[in-house]
Amino acid sequence: MWNIGSVSIKNRIAAAPLAGISNPVYRSMCHAYGAGLVVSEMISDKALHYENKKTKEMCATVPDEHPCALQLFGSDPVTMAEASAYLTEHTDCDIIDINMGCPVTKVIKAHSGSWLLQHPDIAYDVVKAVKDNTNRPVTVKMRAGWDMQHINCAEFAVLMQEAGADAIAIHGRTKSQMYNGTSNNEYIRMVKEAVSVPVIGNGDIHTVEDAKRMFDETGCDAVMIGRGLLGRPYFLQQLNCALEGKDFEEPTYEERLDLVLDYAEKLCAYTGEHVGMRMMRFMAPWYLLGMPMAKQYKNRLAYIETEEDIQKIISEYRETLREIRE
Repeated sequence: MWNIGSVSIKNRIAAAPLAGISNPVYRSMCHAYGAGLVVSEMISDKALHYENKKTKEMCATVPDEHPCALQLFGSDPVTMAEASAYLTEHTDCDIIDINMGCPVTKVIKAHSGSWLLQHPDIAYDVVKAVKDNTNRPVTVKMRAGWDMQHINCAEFAVLMQEAGADAIAIHGRTKSQMYNGTSNNEYIRMVKEAVSVPVIGNGDIHTVEDAKRMFDETGCDAVMIGRGLLGRPYFLQQLNCALEGKDFEEPTYEERLDLVLDYAEKLCAYTGEHVGMRMMRFMAPWYLLGMPMAKQYKNRLAYIETEEDIQKIISEYRETLREIRE
């Protein structure tokens, strides 16, 4: 167990925020499979300022996803302070996270996410404003730097700590790399050595060996897994078992198909069938990755409209798997 501020976290594994994915259903599932901490997708400070209904709905949490961090993005200290106060008063989130790592163009154009890596003075003011308007721990999620010529993660992390950040999550890529190339553990190590608050390492964790290597090479307090969990939340359980020296049993194909249907059912109950199935078009094929004869079924899952559609496709795939075994 370790702490971020006053919040105790049961293990050293966190589920990273994923845009369009990390809602309470996903976060609860990650907790159920062993995540010590989960983080929401990005919540716009400006949208909260203008009382956008959909954005307010994104701030919802459910009882079985704690500890949970809600992640804000923005660069205006005034509206970030308002957003911090709003989350504190109207949600039961355990931590407020500030996104300073998102590299996508529309976020950069809004002077948010990785844009702040080029403007450490503004980033400092943002963290201080958020910290001054909440009684929750405040964390910062960042990248190594803007590009390979501007690796400023260590200095930037020190400044964020001075502004009041209770922990730093660092992704070992630069903004310019986007999601290409490889994540560099050296940058995570640099941040860990520069600050005294907990450091969470993030980037390219797809296997137990990847996580162990990050711990060994960086000395980080925890690891954060994003795309490595798509379609396989049980990787959290596998990693926990490995770190605790316990045996792990890989789920069967049948169990993986059960996971698809369980997730679809819970997602539809939370978002409604129309929205839930649109999300499952992206999520469902991940669960079949690496399974035999899966290609045609993954293609069909990309066009589902209803729960009945997904149930039918999975049922037919089960039959195909039985025929293969026989």
